[in-house]
Amino acid sequence: TSAAGTLLTNEESAFNYQSASYYLAYCFSYSVFFVFLYDHGKQHKGGKLLSFVMFIMLFVCAVGCVLGGGRGAFVYLVLIGIYLVYRIIHKKGKRKTNANTILLLGITAIIAVVLASRFNIFDSAGFTRVSENLTSDDNRDALWQSAIKAFKESPILGHGLGSIWWTVGFYSHSMFTDILAETGIVGTAIFLWVLVRCFLTLLRRSKFSQFDFFIFLIFCGVFVECSFSGYWISSPKLFLIFGYVFGLTPLERKAKSSVSKVSL
Repeated sequence: TSAAGTLLTNEESAFNYQSASYYLAYCFSYSVFFVFLYDHGKQHKGGKLLSFVMFIMLFVCAVGCVLGGGRGAFVYLVLIGIYLVYRIIHKKGKRKTNANTILLLGITAIIAVVLASRFNIFDSAGFTRVSENLTSDDNRDALWQSAIKAFKESPILGHGLGSIWWTVGFYSHSMFTDILAETGIVGTAIFLWVLVRCFLTLLRRSKFSQFDFFIFLIFCGVFVECSFSGYWISSPKLFLIFGYVFGLTPLERKAKSSVSKVSL
C-alpha cells in the first residue's frame, strides 16, 4: 500500500495524482448520496445490489483519495462527508432510519480507521503529503505572492483574462489570486457575487430537489478544486454550473407567472 502511495505522489510525470484524487473524492460524495440520500435508488430493479456495491466503493474511493495525496481532494472529501452526515441526520420524516444510518456510518468509520492503520495507509506517501503540507507549500506560496504582486500593479481592472500565464508564468493554484491578478477588484467582486449566488441558490433548492442536491455536491467539489489546484478558466464544470443556476431564474419566474395566472 505504501508503494502505491509513493507511485501516486512521487511519479507525477507518469501519473496525474491530483486528478486521480479529485475523481475519487467526487466518486465518494456521489456514492454517499446514492446510498444514503437518494430516495428512488433502491426502488429500481437491482437498486439494492447497486447500493451495496457503492457502499463498498466508499472505502475504495476514500483510501484511493488519501493515497493519491491531493490536498484539495482530501479537503473536499472531509467537508462533503461532514455535510452529508448533517443532511442524513436532518432528513425529514425518517428519524429511526436516520439514527440507524448514523450508527452504520459510525461503525463504518471505525472499521475504516482500523483497516487504514492495519495496512499502513497513515504511513503512505500520499497521506504524509496531505497531513504535512495541507496549509503550507513553498511552491504555492511563491505563486500566490507573485499573483498578489501582479494584482497590485493593476488593482482596479487587472491585466486581463488569461494574463496570469505571462504576469506570473503559471497559474497560482487558487482561483481567488488568479482572478485578482487577471480582473482586479471589479472582476473579483462580480465573480464573488456569482459564486455566492450559485451557492445560495443550489443550497436552497437542494432541500427539496435531489437533482439540485447532486448539482450542489458537484459545485462544492469544483469550488474546492479551483481554490486548491485548478485554473478556473479551464474548468468546464464551473461554467456549466453557472449557466445552470442563472438559467433557473427565468424558468422560476415563468413558473411563478403561470401559477399566478391560474390562481387568477
